[in-house]
Amino acid sequence: MAAGPSEDRGFDHQYGLYGGAVDYDTLEYKGRKDWHRNDKPCDEKGYATHLIAQEACRVIREKKANKPLFLYLPFTAPHTPLMAKVKELKEKLEGRMKDAVQPARESRKAVETRSGGIVESVKGTRTMKAMPRALRLSMVTAIGVTRGAEHYPRHVLRAEGVYHVTEEESLMTGVIALRLPELRKWKTVLTRLFAHTVMVAGVALALAGAVRADQAGRRHAENELHARPAVRITVGMADADLVGNDNRALQAAVDYVANLGGGTVEIGPGEYRMRDSLHLRSRVTVRGAGEKTVLKKDGEHRSPLAADGDFGEAAITVKDPAGFEIGRGVYVASRSQRYFHGVCATILNARDNYFTLSRSMNADIMVADGGFAATVYPVISGYHLEGARVENLAVDGNRAENPTQTDGCRTAGIFLYRGDNCVISHCMVRDYNGDGISFQQSNDVQVENCVVERCAGLGLHPGSGSQRPLVKNCRAVANGEDGFFFCWRVRGGVVEDNWLENNGGYGMSIGHKDSDNVVRRNTILGNKKGGVYWRAETEPMAAHRVTFENNTVRDNEGFGLFVDGATQGTVIRGNTIEDTGAGIQKTGIRLGKNAGEVVLKDNTVKAKTTLLDERTK
Repeated sequence: MAAGPSEDRGFDHQYGLYGGAVDYDTLEYKGRKDWHRNDKPCDEKGYATHLIAQEACRVIREKKANKPLFLYLPFTAPHTPLMAKVKELKEKLEGRMKDAVQPARESRKAVETRSGGIVESVKGTRTMKAMPRALRLSMVTAIGVTRGAEHYPRHVLRAEGVYHVTEEESLMTGVIALRLPELRKWKTVLTRLFAHTVMVAGVALALAGAVRADQAGRRHAENELHARPAVRITVGMADADLVGNDNRALQAAVDYVANLGGGTVEIGPGEYRMRDSLHLRSRVTVRGAGEKTVLKKDGEHRSPLAADGDFGEAAITVKDPAGFEIGRGVYVASRSQRYFHGVCATILNARDNYFTLSRSMNADIMVADGGFAATVYPVISGYHLEGARVENLAVDGNRAENPTQTDGCRTAGIFLYRGDNCVISHCMVRDYNGDGISFQQSNDVQVENCVVERCAGLGLHPGSGSQRPLVKNCRAVANGEDGFFFCWRVRGGVVEDNWLENNGGYGMSIGHKDSDNVVRRNTILGNKKGGVYWRAETEPMAAHRVTFENNTVRDNEGFGLFVDGATQGTVIRGNTIEDTGAGIQKTGIRLGKNAGEVVLKDNTVKAKTTLLDERTK
């Protein structure tokens, strides 16, 4: 509705304006009325936003029950013109340019007020009320979003031909497309449609007749059967529901189950070549056949950028396009723009050395700063999801064919970003040129009975505001950096019964706002920089109220425990901290000069220096 001739975009019905910035009351633009029904001028009277909403309600009410419906509904408000009185604007503008902002704000507020209730009126129709929650949630308001098109997140056309925009992205852009099989045949329609929506602030509805289970994912479903559908599908080299040997077969299975509300994907024995991540979905369990199921990363291709990758740009231009193919994963970064400023994405389209991506740049990736692109990505990845599980499989990072080392903010053998209430169980990650298992801004994640070995970066990496993690019965052995790294603002976690050995950094590192964590019954030995290190943070950023109990810390380089930050409420009790005779772990417990209150109780310490307290008495 309200977006130009319907025949140009494949719709059966059209209503509203062709252009933009019409007068809300007269429906005129530059003195000419711009209002149409089914591509014919119509002499409607009323406020533009109300008219569009009323028409949307009518279409929904008259929808035939046995027919799917796709309704595109962009509101123009608030948008230019800001309907302030001319006299008021002139008074404000005369000699006082700095005061001109306020009437515009007031006018915008007035437009928003007049728009009040419009979305509720559409949501209140009988058809909308009857729709599954997943569809009702797809009605997204974006009142007030009027940024230029170049700043909008992209609308993703994935390799399998299904459009998908994450809920977070839709909240920013005011448009959402549900991943529905019925929409595949509308590819041309949607291509033109989304080309328009990136220029429009408003609301879009993507509705269809056949969708996933009505109550899947509800927090208070009718019963446990409704809450989690038991859809099951197998993938394998042979004798499976889906037969294949790479990430595409695995992704097809995961997406099929996800679209039905959840269930299990069982991956048979074999080595699966991963040319992009296996992208996890909410409420889908991915289960292998133990170490016989191996997801192996494909070899890396890398090229310097030929043109800057601008912030918000969902495309790259590379000097050497060899190996950069549609459907492959890619990592884009530079010397100074890495960590969360880098981006992992999927290549969606190509022309010569120009490639469009499924995610936009998080920063300016400049050629002068060594900007590059490489086919580097997590082997298993999950963004913006809940209740996903990965279990009983192995990840081979193929480090020998992937020379670019990355950090755990965007990549890892298994990686989560805002993946809440997810479980990683009985998995092995080995030889990844980066972190083994990393989850960022992900709450209530459980990692249990996993092995991470010979990865170039950190072994286990809960990070960046991940609350209440549980990591138990895991092994991090012979990794290049710390065995276990509490990143920033990891709180309320429990780390128990793990084995951290022979890592290139500390056995365990804890620091920036990593408060209220419990570390117990772990074995930490033979690590190259030391046993456990509380990083040198000032008091507002230090790790407070950490309980470290009943652990074994043995034969680490230099020290067993070093509390270097301005911590408060640290409890160290019941631990065995020892050098077995090699003279490597020379200091048992070291308390830095800025350390606050530390409770030391019932520890067994064997070292040349059992306690080194550098605090001012």
